[in-house]
Amino acid sequence: MRFLNVIRMIDDVDPPLRNILLDILEAIELQYEELSQQVTKTEFNELKEIVAQLAEAQERTERKVEELAAAQERLSEAQERTERRLEELAEAQARTERRLEELAAAQARTERKVEELAAAQERLSEAQERTERRLEELAAAQARTERKV
Repeated sequence: MRFLNVIRMIDDVDPPLRNILLDILEAIELQYEELSQQVTKTEFNELKEIVAQLAEAQERTERKVEELAAAQERLSEAQERTERRLEELAEAQARTERRLEELAAAQARTERKVEELAAAQERLSEAQERTERRLEELAAAQARTERKV
């Protein structure tokens, strides 16, 4: 303790005065201990510097948060545009599917017509063959008639 030398000197003082001096020394020691617990000017300046650095970091963080908020807003808008475009594409896909169904039905009708035309062509070919045979028969009959005449 710092006050040990002073206490030794007080031993030679009258007891009532010695008690007062000891009380004063004790009060001084308590104040010294309280002062030693307080922040020094250097520590305070260091703390101010740290607070200033933290304030700067906070400002940078706030700017970044604002930038991120703006970026998120742009992403949100892009997402909305993408969703609208997907809806448009889904509608176009539905129209395409309906059109394909219409085309498939038309194709089926065309195939039936082609089959009907093929059958009719077949019937016409058979009729043509019968007609040619009949013409040949008539030509032969005509020739016979001419010989007879």
